[in-house]
Amino acid sequence: ASLEAGARMEAVSEMFREFGKQGSNKIELQDVLSAFPETSDDFVTAAVVKKIFEAADATQDGFLNWQEASNFLDRLASAEQHHAASLEAGARMEAVSEMFREFGKQGSNKIELQDVLSAFPETSDDFVTAAVVKKIFEAADATQDGFLNWQEASNFLDRLASAEQHHAASLEAGA
Repeated sequence: ASLEAGARMEAVSEMFREFGKQGSNKIELQDVLSAFPETSDDFVTAAVVKKIFEAADATQDGFLNWQEASNFLDRLASAEQHHAASLEAGARMEAVSEMFREFGKQGSNKIELQDVLSAFPETSDDFVTAAVVKKIFEAADATQDGFLNWQEASNFLDRLASAEQHHAASLEAGA
């Protein structure tokens, strides 16, 4: 926790070095906005920064003091994490939709193991073998009916990604 507090203090110090006026213990919104150029594909837009700045400005004087700057950084980090989680959830939904488009039978809300296995050809140097896919499929098949429904397909993708990450970490540790 002290490292986190130390990192926060350093980040606030950096904000004051970069944006604070010489001899001032306050930071203006316009100075902070200059660090966030407006881009169409970026979450941290001027509008987002302004809202977070205004929410962190407890005294509502248009400036951030040391504590308010710390709150600003916390709120900005929280907003970025929330946005990343939303993107991740959206990506998962899209991946599950893609699974059903690719493997689901027309009009069916289930995916069969054989259809999924067809997407993972057996190779000797690849971790994602048919045996691994079958085990993960069976573990994700909560109803044990041999099919994956929407929620089970989402769990399958999560488990597959987790297994791949674990395998990559094992390879990295062994290298």
